[in-house]
Amino acid sequence: MMDFENAKAIVLQELGQIETIYELSTEEKEQLKYNVHSTYLSVDTEFLGKEGVVQSITFHIHLPMSFPMVMPKISLPVVELEKYRSFPHIDEKGGICLFDDDTTRTNPENPVGILLSCLRRAKEIIEQGLAKTNYNDYKEEFLVYWLYRYNGEPDLDMAVLQLFSGDPDPAKVNMIKLDEPLHLFSYVVHQNDENATTFLNYLGFRKLSYKDQPICHLGPVSWNYVPPFNLRNKDVKQIVSRLPKEVVNRFKNFINSGKTPKFLTASVLLNGRYHLIGWRHADFKVVGKRKGFRNGKITNYELLSSLQANDPVVRTSPQEYSPDQKQLRSIGKIFDAKGNKKFLVAGLGSIGSNLIYFLNTYNDPEFRLVDPDDLSLDNINRHLLGFIYSARGKAVGVKSYLIHKNPFQKVEYRKESVLDVMRNAPEFVNNADYIFIAIGKTNIEQYLGSLVESGKITKPMFILWVEPYLSAGHAVYLHPGSRPFRSYFEDYELFKYNVVHRDAYLSNHPLLHLKQAGCQTTYVPYGMVDITLFLSGIFPYINKIISHGRKDSCALSWVGDLDQLRALNIPLSDFATSVNERTITIHEG
Repeated sequence: MMDFENAKAIVLQELGQIETIYELSTEEKEQLKYNVHSTYLSVDTEFLGKEGVVQSITFHIHLPMSFPMVMPKISLPVVELEKYRSFPHIDEKGGICLFDDDTTRTNPENPVGILLSCLRRAKEIIEQGLAKTNYNDYKEEFLVYWLYRYNGEPDLDMAVLQLFSGDPDPAKVNMIKLDEPLHLFSYVVHQNDENATTFLNYLGFRKLSYKDQPICHLGPVSWNYVPPFNLRNKDVKQIVSRLPKEVVNRFKNFINSGKTPKFLTASVLLNGRYHLIGWRHADFKVVGKRKGFRNGKITNYELLSSLQANDPVVRTSPQEYSPDQKQLRSIGKIFDAKGNKKFLVAGLGSIGSNLIYFLNTYNDPEFRLVDPDDLSLDNINRHLLGFIYSARGKAVGVKSYLIHKNPFQKVEYRKESVLDVMRNAPEFVNNADYIFIAIGKTNIEQYLGSLVESGKITKPMFILWVEPYLSAGHAVYLHPGSRPFRSYFEDYELFKYNVVHRDAYLSNHPLLHLKQAGCQTTYVPYGMVDITLFLSGIFPYINKIISHGRKDSCALSWVGDLDQLRALNIPLSDFATSVNERTITIHEG
């Protein structure tokens, strides 16, 4: 594989036989405000201008240290940028968008060919810009050009989060202003719907305060997609004047109202989807008598085309963060939210908490979390949550983890035992689609299994547990009306398919559990790697049961590494000696 220095030397030598090319000095890079530690080449070349006239042009080429494995960047120096600034695919700093880096493949053994292709594309963009044959490309990149800074404009500092997709009903569009920014965002625009309620609950969970912000949505607007877009008050008024009368009146009433500041949004149709753009008008101020207007008679709407006609507006392009947008980015299509799964997980220790990661791979599942305990420091190494959650309730901690990842996710929790929940609020359990129990307490598991058998628990249930050193992990799937939980166990409530021999369990073999100093500190030894192997092994079978809507009970056994049991002289069961390690066995009957 060719390294950077060899590639640069070949480019300078071979391309120098075709074009005038040299490497910019440190002084030149300083003057141009380039990174002095990076490599830039200057190339003087020619292209076909209007009417086929040959014209000269200079390009600057940035060669990253990973060249030729990655593409170089080509830009126009300031003197050239002034001539071609308004062309498609040229950004405000002169950078030329040549190819899609994610889809373009190059031959690292041909660095000269890579640069020639880039130069050829850069010239093509200039030629098409002069001929105005690529102006339709402006529409594809409209949102990028909308946020450019034109003619020394100040930074466009309106960071707005959008909680919906498509063109909204103007009557339902609302905005809030956060008292403290949420990451980059100071404003949130929403439709006062279920998504908004969930997000506002998330703000409350994080103790983030906000206040309502006046806003007016104009609906779909047709734009001239050719920049610049450094709009002034009179430009906005002219654009709005071409819209239907009811939209003009809505705009006029909002501008004339006492509400400040004046935020407005509009929808533009790009590539088959509506996108939201917006802007803010500066405050309207009239002091004393103005020529041509009687005192108190000039309105804000009139100011747009008179005394404050040339005041600039501050543009924004709200960043969409909605369930629909998340689905499009992740799976490429939008599903009906009514099909989302509701999971109850009781027991959020090392197995239950890490199971959450796998269950959360479904499309926006709803969670109901049950655990009475706080997260202790000695369990962090094999828990989903980290040090920052220590001494907090496991249930509220997992809720925090989930909604910080996805504020739209519906998560409820109870900091109490699942037995108390069943006694006091059985609907909290039975309103789930699937129930997962990862408590590791045989008596409670047997009792919950009996509730499924008696019909008091009405939804399918998975009960998961592991054997010492995670030599095996098991899950029993119980469907109401099918085979009962107790049928999978022998006398003394021993699972029929354990890998540790029954004699070791009945004799309470001292190496099956470890104990720290203090009362009630006995624990089953296993590590995070073992948990990951178990859950990643068994989850495809859990997923198959859920996706196929299986109605017959069954049991699943994952057998791990048995060498540690052998090394400790812990006897193995007949089942353990009959199966291969790292495999899943399904027990149907």
